[in-house]
Amino acid sequence: MHQTMRRKHVKQRNIALQEKETKLSSNKERKTYLLRGNSSTVPSIIFCIVLALYTSSIYPSVPGGDSGELVIAAHELGVAHPPGYPLFTMLAKLFQVIPSISPVWSVGFMCACFGAASAAVLFSLLHRMTGSVLSGVFTSSVFAFSQSTWMWSITAEVFSLNNFFIVSLLWVTIQFSEQSQEKGKYPGNILYTGCFICGVSLTNQHTMVVYVAFTSLWVISVLLKTKVMDIYILSKMVASFLVGLLPYIYLPISSVFSNARSTWGDHSSFSAFINHMLRIQYGSFQLAHGISAANFTNNIWAQLMHCTNNLTNTVVILAVIGAMVGQRATRLAFHQPIFLWFAMMLGYSAFFAWLANLDPKDPLYYGVMERFWLQSDIIVCVLAGLGLSTLLKETKHCDVISSGFTSLLDSINGLKKYCVQFLAISVVLFQVLRNIEVCNQSKNTVVRDFAINIIQSLPNNSIMVGKGDLTVNSVKYLTLCEGVRPDLRFVDVEMMTIPWYIHKIGRPFLSKQGVIFPGDKYHAVPGLHTDGKVGFNMKMFFDANKGQDIFTCIGLRSEDTSWINEYRLLPWGSCQRVVHMSETFDLKDYINLHVNIYNWSLPYRLPDSHKRARETNFPWSSWERVANEEAWLARGRAAFYFLNMAEDIKKAERKIPENKEIWMNKKKELFFAAYKGFKMIIENKYHKNPVTLGKPPYHTTPVPITWHKNLALAAARCHEMMPHEQNYALESLKHFKIYLQLTEAYNELDHEAENISNYIKHLEKIIPKLKENIK
Repeated sequence: MHQTMRRKHVKQRNIALQEKETKLSSNKERKTYLLRGNSSTVPSIIFCIVLALYTSSIYPSVPGGDSGELVIAAHELGVAHPPGYPLFTMLAKLFQVIPSISPVWSVGFMCACFGAASAAVLFSLLHRMTGSVLSGVFTSSVFAFSQSTWMWSITAEVFSLNNFFIVSLLWVTIQFSEQSQEKGKYPGNILYTGCFICGVSLTNQHTMVVYVAFTSLWVISVLLKTKVMDIYILSKMVASFLVGLLPYIYLPISSVFSNARSTWGDHSSFSAFINHMLRIQYGSFQLAHGISAANFTNNIWAQLMHCTNNLTNTVVILAVIGAMVGQRATRLAFHQPIFLWFAMMLGYSAFFAWLANLDPKDPLYYGVMERFWLQSDIIVCVLAGLGLSTLLKETKHCDVISSGFTSLLDSINGLKKYCVQFLAISVVLFQVLRNIEVCNQSKNTVVRDFAINIIQSLPNNSIMVGKGDLTVNSVKYLTLCEGVRPDLRFVDVEMMTIPWYIHKIGRPFLSKQGVIFPGDKYHAVPGLHTDGKVGFNMKMFFDANKGQDIFTCIGLRSEDTSWINEYRLLPWGSCQRVVHMSETFDLKDYINLHVNIYNWSLPYRLPDSHKRARETNFPWSSWERVANEEAWLARGRAAFYFLNMAEDIKKAERKIPENKEIWMNKKKELFFAAYKGFKMIIENKYHKNPVTLGKPPYHTTPVPITWHKNLALAAARCHEMMPHEQNYALESLKHFKIYLQLTEAYNELDHEAENISNYIKHLEKIIPKLKENIK
């Protein structure tokens, strides 16, 4: 009787299990059918969501860096800096046809489209390999919504398109691996498609060469192993690769037929074309020209820190799991591609660490390097997706020991699964929420405002001689692409040292606007050079254009001092006006002009603890931070110039005491001009939304800390010359105290702090006596 009851119980249990498995199988088949029948549905949804978030975050106008130059190259059908970026330039030109708020926004929208497409392909890649929708969504989301990816997918730069080529190459490798393992099937079309992608990707970004090399070696080894490689297949592979390189034909075509007002190089000769394509001018195996060699260890460590900060520690841990046991979540056909991608990531990271001759400890250089680490980030996210899928599949396998433990183990198993799913969703939401505000650049016009202030401060028909990406690219973009102040004539100091600049840009365009070039190229040593070109120095250039308003912006080349004895540079905001020594100017009028030379409303810098610090304190690695600080320093440059001149006269007075009365008058005039300049700027209520630090004597938006020190010093010098005037002593005391409090608030160190404290004590003693004397 007991055995009969047991058999009946086991039979009922087996029937229940069978019905459960049938139901689960039916649900699985239904889900699989839905996904296969609508294979583009989920990727399309991901594309639309990512594109919507990206589009709402695009820069409205020119940002810092190379964006301005790349947009100008597309707008003018010119050539960008080496290696030329022909594919990006042509695509950007097509997108500029779309009506939008600015040419930069149009190109930014193009980059957003490629960024969204990369996310969609990443989903398809992981879903194809693992069959898990969650793994696909997780991989595409953590990459697309990471801060670096988001920022470089809304910026008019080449990195979003480069990301698209990388994920496309990964997709091709799994297709090739699948087809190469099917008996009797030759992976011809996908093979040649992959070769084309390898070629065309190199017309956008040369760092792809590492991934191309690794993939090519693996494909050739597979073909040799399967014994399908022959000379005919090899020739078609090479032909497909060369077809991908065809966009480089754009460089000589542009050089010969385009009348671009801004371009880089003359590519009408084969040697010049090869030099530009291989970046000979920069150094083919250097990230930047003229900078010391790279520190391999520092670069690797910086990349690791970037990976954990940008993708989160959870993603990195999942990537380690995916690299170690990710094969369990995929079929055998995908095992080799996983090893290939891991090797590609390590190879690229090592290659770039050796190539990047920049110091990652410098915030601005770190920002430059960070965009190149996106290539490795893609592989990390793919491995993390495989790691997640492995954990999900591990929770599904459970051996039933006995019927008594079945429900318990099922419950534990289900709990593990839900925990893994919750972790994946949490990481995705964390990425979106922490970056959606930081990456929203739709109202960021800092660099444009900086360039507008420079442009508007210059007289009509001025010659602007400048260098540096921030100034050159932003100013040229506004004048050439948005038509702001087309009367200005911009001369690039660095480009003027190369003969093609005057041949292609100088004489065809600038000379027609009245700019005179007294030779074939700019060089510190004038005369006939070994290349047959006639060089001219900066003095000769100033002499040739004498009588015109000339301004230098962000300095001149330090090795050329030919102009120093005949010309001086008078501060003019971020620029300097070239003035002949024989010219005179009124100090009072000049100070009044310079106080409000820039209409700059952005706060300078607040302590990190301040409630508005997040909206005003841009990252140290950003061009916005550079532009903001430069604009602020420009306001006080004239006052600082007078303070320095007065201090120099004070030193000269000791050496030549017989001209004491002349020195005294000059010194008094300059110290008073410096005092008036700093006082007017600091006390000027030009901010729309002034902020306070919460404790006296902070009343308005903080200005550069050193301004308080300089104002206090100028007031102290005025007090020395007029010791019976208490106002100068009071101003000096007030601003020296503010300076010391601000250095404490910002945790800045001043080696003269002790001397300043002693002087404050001195002033506190004499001020009561001055007040008594006045009474």
